[in-house]
Amino acid sequence: MARRRSRRALPLRYRLPNPPAVFQGRDRELARLREAFERAPVAVVAGPGGLGKTSLVLAFLEELGASDAIFVPAERTGHFASSLARALAVANGLEELDWPALMRDADALVALIVDLAEDAESVVVLDDLQRAGEEAVWLLTLLSRYAKKSRFVVTTREPPRIASLVGQVLTLSALDENALREIAWAAAPDVVDAELDTAIARSAGSPLRLLTSLALPVDARGGEGEPLLRGLSEDARSLVDILTLAGIPLPDDVLGRLPSPPSPEVVAEVTRRGLVRRVNDAIELHEVVRGVAEAEGLRPDDATSLGVANALADVGEPSATLAAARLSAFDADRLGALLEREGEALVAAGFGRALWELVGTKPEPRFRRLALSAALEIGDETLLASLSPPSDDASADFRLDWARALRAMGRHAEADEQLRALGDGADPRASFEARRLSALDAMSRDRFHGGARDPGRARAGRRRGGGGPGRPSGGLPRDPRRPRRGGEGRRDAVHAPRLVVRRASDRVPPGHRPDELRPRGPRRSSPVDR
Repeated sequence: MARRRSRRALPLRYRLPNPPAVFQGRDRELARLREAFERAPVAVVAGPGGLGKTSLVLAFLEELGASDAIFVPAERTGHFASSLARALAVANGLEELDWPALMRDADALVALIVDLAEDAESVVVLDDLQRAGEEAVWLLTLLSRYAKKSRFVVTTREPPRIASLVGQVLTLSALDENALREIAWAAAPDVVDAELDTAIARSAGSPLRLLTSLALPVDARGGEGEPLLRGLSEDARSLVDILTLAGIPLPDDVLGRLPSPPSPEVVAEVTRRGLVRRVNDAIELHEVVRGVAEAEGLRPDDATSLGVANALADVGEPSATLAAARLSAFDADRLGALLEREGEALVAAGFGRALWELVGTKPEPRFRRLALSAALEIGDETLLASLSPPSDDASADFRLDWARALRAMGRHAEADEQLRALGDGADPRASFEARRLSALDAMSRDRFHGGARDPGRARAGRRRGGGGPGRPSGGLPRDPRRPRRGGEGRRDAVHAPRLVVRRASDRVPPGHRPDELRPRGPRRSSPVDR
């Protein structure tokens, strides 16, 4: 059960940024975006980096008067759906959600997103969705299918090939010369014609490249090659490299905790050049600039990388913690210390695949349990099968996770043996959890077999209407639009822990009753407590 507070003011990280002060040449695109926005729940603006996709969306929403829209930039951390759900939960004042359970049930996670957005009739911007990879296609398909009153406006580099989005994708082309001249005259009214012609020619129709060229020092405007990073001061180039390494927007307080904090003049320099954009209380490197910086080679040393990692680790956001782990990957001791503190929280937040990329193949024993937790969160049997079992002297939590992995791989006999050993052990908390898992396993197998172990119970299920088309054997109606996942009884089995805990609560050892095992009220089809 979730507890809802009244809708509250959005944190800065989810607020809609202001549109650019100079916006020209997109009247036709604004009209087409309005048509798509009014026609269906998902509208997409696609095109190469630097053409002004986000600027178009921000200008449109300002024209629309949607100042309370929710802005969710995709990050290179995986599991964007969980980031979107958290943003909507914060916007709706919703707390005490069972995030680990939602991470394991993709249908429930998207149902939460749709319910929260529909409840508030939200307008949500999903920015740079190409970073979400294949997850973006799955998410947009479901949002376009089930959202009704809410609206999602997406920016991405690659147009999504989704049947339900036909007619909803606006592909931006390069700005024409007249629009570029209008932008240039507004941004740099004293520019001479020869320099303006050169900047327009180099921009290739991109307002970002145009403004960057015009912001170059006069003595650097005529050089050859890529102009984006040309003429930067040493400190400004170092800041660009740090932002490239981090891969996420860096809040001002994080910048202030760096080993060599950038001065306000340096931040102003990269902002004036158009290399970064202000995302509320943080600055983010533009994707085009990131690509150029990576192509030219990054120059920070290991000490700088660790300094950035330490600053990010103190933020408390899962995406910042993951970025810190990536920056610490070359130092096994630093990485191990960080993940011992925050690893399980990252798995619970849905970053299992990103964690697997960090620790899945590391040979050090300290990473083995976290690799197992990440593989369980991903749900990939191939990854689980690649891991070796824990030793007899391993922690009870490690052995419990291994029992879960055995169940996930269908090796129930081995899982039962592991759980029996833990159930008879001296650790009261592990003993209770092992017995609980054993009971759940028995109940789920009983349901999947239609109650065949107890013929009388199976007949009672049929009298309640179970077993027929569109219904699981327990008699609960199944939405025929939802695909079957993991067996006919999955929808009912999601709620099984509550039933078991109520019957077994008298066996919980004193002081060992985890919050996630407490009875959470009546069963509901949605994680939102209405």
